Amino acid sequence: MKKRKRQYKAAKGSHINDTEAQIIGKRLETLPIITRQSVLNDARNPQSPLHHFFEWDNRKAADGWRLQQANILINSVRVIVVIEGEEAETVAFHRLQIESPEENGDGEPVSFYKPVLELTEEEMREQVLKSALGDLISWRQRYAEFARVYKKLFGIIDKTAKQIEMELAREK
Repeated sequence: MKKRKRQYKAAKGSHINDTEAQIIGKRLETLPIITRQSVLNDARNPQSPLHHFFEWDNRKAADGWRLQQANILINSVRVIVVIEGEEAETVAFHRLQIESPEENGDGEPVSFYKPVLELTEEEMREQVLKSALGDLISWRQRYAEFARVYKKLFGIIDKTAKQIEMELAREK
């Protein structure tokens, strides 16, 4: 029986395109075992089709890792707040997003952190709603192939996402 050629596509929101996904998928199929380490080991070879997907400039790669470490540090800190007389633990710094400045022009939102205790009630509410909406949409996309199996659950998710969108639109 003839072996069917697999078709690979880039994940939605990915930094690669479908052509690159096909190249990567075909290469990964050739590895005896697919782990992060085995992919990196293969990519070290300049002849590997995976090679150019990695940053080989140690200074740039090191800065990228340090940025990741900074993110881990920010997200590692929690704070005790008092709500209606009761102590509760929460994140100390909340990630906010704003539209990119005009001079940037790339259309990408700019992210920054603000101490949770300095957030206004409106800022917190809007960010929590946006975060929840993003999580719902992400979860739905990740498990889209199960939509037929979990039709009722997906209906609830869609209804909730719509309610959040309407709530956010009302606040503007």
